[in-house]
Amino acid sequence: MRKNSIFAKLSIMAIFAIALASCGSSRTQIESSKELTTQNSVVQYPTVVDLIVSPQKVTAQMVWDKKKMNKAEVTSTVMSRAAKKADADIIVEPRYEYVFDHGVTTIIMTGFPAKLVNFRKATPDDASIITTIKNAGVTRETR
Repeated sequence: MRKNSIFAKLSIMAIFAIALASCGSSRTQIESSKELTTQNSVVQYPTVVDLIVSPQKVTAQMVWDKKKMNKAEVTSTVMSRAAKKADADIIVEPRYEYVFDHGVTTIIMTGFPAKLVNFRKATPDDASIITTIKNAGVTRETR
């Protein structure tokens, strides 16, 4: 009988402790960017860079093991190899050719190597040029 009494008291105390713990205050705060104010702020300035594109194309290739790499990974890898080969920062207008020969797929990428030089803060002249190009709708397809 004594064991049942102790068990009952422990059970009641456990329920009471759980009830007290669940009575804690809960608060939700929602802020939009219009309402949010901070003491610290970051001011960003657009960065402009000159792109020096080589007139001489570069080519790189690799065999695609489809079990190890997906299409995005293999195209990125072959582009990186071309950039490294030409000592370039990026490849402009890359063209990919897929050669299938007896179950082996070879990817050949050809493009113009380019260097990024003269990083600087955008000036009002840079901004007007960017706006003019954007408003004219100049895209790769319109050339």
